[in-house]
Amino acid sequence: MIVLETILRFAVWAAFYLAAARIGRWVTRSSLKGIGHLAWDGLAGLSIVIGAFLLIGLWRFDRPVVWIGVAALCAVGLARRPSRPELSIVGPMIAGVILIGLFWNRVPVLFFDTLGYHYAQPELWLLDGRIQPYSWSLHSWFPPGMSVLYGIGLALGGEAWANDANLMVGVA
Repeated sequence: MIVLETILRFAVWAAFYLAAARIGRWVTRSSLKGIGHLAWDGLAGLSIVIGAFLLIGLWRFDRPVVWIGVAALCAVGLARRPSRPELSIVGPMIAGVILIGLFWNRVPVLFFDTLGYHYAQPELWLLDGRIQPYSWSLHSWFPPGMSVLYGIGLALGGEAWANDANLMVGVA
């Protein structure tokens, strides 16, 4: 069961990131291929995807909306056959880091700032059904960037999925 869930998490986040890379390539008009495309175009597109989810979240941010948004984004990412990445020694190394990270993300989060605001704020958004600041929480007034990705992960499947957002950005 753990292996199947890990494979599902990998597939969803990989499709999510590939779609962000396609959006990044389209916006930056990049001609990069392989790992350069995944790194440059992926991070450029990821900021656009975060912004889109933030705008949608101002109206509504709950599990069904997040699942629909992620499914639509994954459809964009899988619409065309991706170009073959350049594989050298870097490809297997990155795959190994991702594999270790996906299994490590099963370990429960214990750090105060992760529990106190990195995951707490997105969880509040999910409970309230929209992204909004709270008058009683200083941290809710900071611009949400990664918090939106944490919220997507929490909506998709909980803390392990939210941890995967860190892994995705860290690998990129």
